[in-house]
Amino acid sequence: MAFKPQKKIAADSIEPSGKTESQNQLAATPKPPGKPPQLPDIGPGTLVILGLDVHARQITVVRQIDHSLPQPAQRMDQATLLAWVGKMIAAGARVLSCYEAGCFGYVLHRMLTALGVENIVVAPEAWCGANKTDKRDARELCLRRERYHAGNARAFSVVRVPTEEEEARRNAGRQRERLLKERMRADRRGASLLLLAGIKTAKGWWRPGPWAKLSAGLPADLLQQAGLWQEQALHYEKLQSAAKKELEKEAASDIASLPAGLGNLTWRLLSGEILTWHRFKNRREVGSYTGLCPRENSSGDSRKQGPINRHGNPRVRTLLIEAVWRLTRFEPGWRGFVKFPALLDKNAGSRRRRKAVAAGARLLAIDLWRLETAQTTAANLGLKRDFRTHGPDAAEPDQEPSP
Repeated sequence: MAFKPQKKIAADSIEPSGKTESQNQLAATPKPPGKPPQLPDIGPGTLVILGLDVHARQITVVRQIDHSLPQPAQRMDQATLLAWVGKMIAAGARVLSCYEAGCFGYVLHRMLTALGVENIVVAPEAWCGANKTDKRDARELCLRRERYHAGNARAFSVVRVPTEEEEARRNAGRQRERLLKERMRADRRGASLLLLAGIKTAKGWWRPGPWAKLSAGLPADLLQQAGLWQEQALHYEKLQSAAKKELEKEAASDIASLPAGLGNLTWRLLSGEILTWHRFKNRREVGSYTGLCPRENSSGDSRKQGPINRHGNPRVRTLLIEAVWRLTRFEPGWRGFVKFPALLDKNAGSRRRRKAVAAGARLLAIDLWRLETAQTTAANLGLKRDFRTHGPDAAEPDQEPSP
């Protein structure tokens, strides 16, 4: 069944709009002259709160002035927003704002901060449940920013904004990861293409030696198609190998000694993702950031723990779990293996070992935080090789591990 498009009704139209006749007559009755509603004046000391829903082409803004009702949402581009905010700052207002972390990075945050805005970046959520619109999200962000300013620290989860140096350091590690994924993509596409022709390839088929033997027996059309993916795989492998050496060199200049099995590359990538180990105040914050804490469904005397919650940084989880498996070979005396013996027991079930490695990775993050912040020593943790940083200003660790 086809529906006719609804006709738009102008604000000054007298056509029926679904109202009763009495309502239409009442609406048509001229109102006595009066002053239009006045918005709160913006001047020195005025508190302005902005909720920003950021997109590539537009930013949806909801403004609240001095704890009044939020104003209707407005849409504007970034330049218009900055000019608008600059006028409020110039009038002496105190401007608070927030927006969700995402693919746009922290450029807008730094621009707002440079103007004098107290902006924070928050973790994305389903702010309005299943009913999602830009206007609803901006309004909810505005209201939660007001509650956060009033002292409700649980209004949302605040994201730590890295400095430009920290962000560049983290991006270097992620760039190597992207190059590695591109090489793996070319590898698999070329192998899939050859498999369609009935040719099974071994690992590293695209390397110069194996490819010289493989390409000798390929038809001309298949050689041309598979050769494209071989060239791409070889190209990206050279780029990621150079990036890997640079990261390892940088880590070697910062760290004098690491526990066996951790490695310069793992430490460089891990510290780059965490930005700074001094951001954490206690071990609970470290464990929570890894996303390796179990979910819980408890009530009364009943307590049920489920799988890990996967909050925080997924790259950190991957690096920590890989490091734990390597420590089983090179550092079997680590205290984590005493606490979770299933990691060293090859006869333990796979499910039990998976649970143990998640708990061990969480403990490893806490131990690395203690080592980096000089709260303990490698010997106290059961590690054979010491953890030492370069530089005469390195803090002396405590002799006893912190609780």
